[in-house]
Amino acid sequence: MMKNETFYLAGTACGAWESRIFPALCETVVNSPNFKVRINAAQALSVIGKREHYGTFFQSTWLALLQALEQSDNLVDYNEYKRRDALQEQLCLSLAHLLRLAAKDDVVPMASVLLPLYDAVRGNWVRVISRILPEKSAALLESYRVLMELRKSNKGDGGETIPASSWDLLLKCFTDSDVC
Repeated sequence: MMKNETFYLAGTACGAWESRIFPALCETVVNSPNFKVRINAAQALSVIGKREHYGTFFQSTWLALLQALEQSDNLVDYNEYKRRDALQEQLCLSLAHLLRLAAKDDVVPMASVLLPLYDAVRGNWVRVISRILPEKSAALLESYRVLMELRKSNKGDGGETIPASSWDLLLKCFTDSDVC
């Protein structure tokens, strides 16, 4: 359903679904006790092909995925241990998807919510990128390349300069330099 671009067209009767689906998926990816359910929610949040289709939910989706990755090491139910790696992998793939879709104006808000979660997110990113299958790693590596390309023109859409600290935080967190 979320891949269907018709649902995102302005003026269609489908517009109200976004205000229910995005918050529900974000809540699920962070708080569901079942890791399989969280994996599916993270997957659903990353099938959308265009930045504008996230609309006002882009930042809340980014925050939810970061929080979910930060909390993924907290096992309440030991039976979920076997799915933890799969959850962390999917969360990193979903974060990489959002990084690839991000616009310059997203950089500062993305960096500001990443800052307090940086250590946990970076640790999990490095762990995932070092163990992920090569055919899946391209998405993670591509996100860094896209950020570097986006940074070349350091002006936002409104012409304002984007602080180097925001770029540096995102690039430092989502690089593979500790692995390669």
